[in-house]
Amino acid sequence: MRGSTQPEEALPSANAADTTTGTGPSSSVSASADPAGAVGGRSNGSRGLEETELDSALQLLVERAQYITGATGTALALPQGEEMVCRASAGASAPAVGARLQVRSGLTGESIARRQLLRCDNAESDPRVNLETCRALGIASIVVLPLLRRSGEVRGLFELFSDHPYAFEERDLIALERMADLTLTALDLAEQRQNLVPAPAPRREPERP
Repeated sequence: MRGSTQPEEALPSANAADTTTGTGPSSSVSASADPAGAVGGRSNGSRGLEETELDSALQLLVERAQYITGATGTALALPQGEEMVCRASAGASAPAVGARLQVRSGLTGESIARRQLLRCDNAESDPRVNLETCRALGIASIVVLPLLRRSGEVRGLFELFSDHPYAFEERDLIALERMADLTLTALDLAEQRQNLVPAPAPRREPERP
């Protein structure tokens, strides 16, 4: 499940604006984040391989989203504790992998609260955007799409950035939702593999003399 495609003007992310998503390399972003998740009962080698495979899949998805939509930056963030951490990014406007995003205010905060896609078409005229940060990063347009479980729990965020206003059309939002579906599929598969913990070997009864 994903956020509904009902674009509403809002603010850029922390990358582009502190009030938005904390998505970019801005003052609201910290680049010190550990890779997501560990699976109990797995060896470090197996877990590391699974994480590498997931990271590769997510990186391909953000690069594909950038290519299809013409964005100057794309980012995918996943929850880590109570924070949202950038797990894959592409383009000059996107935050670095490992950056912690501002998700309690701005465009991102509103997108999460509403559980729907939000869009900022022009950072220059959006009062909720940190205009100074947007100008510094060369960001004029932003789209934020929450990735949702069936229960409505936010599973992650997909974001698009552009260096010119009114950059994203309806077809771009549809394309982003398709990328979001593929992302959720990749996360589901990774979660299923993590849950496949090998069963313990049967206990042998001691031999009687």
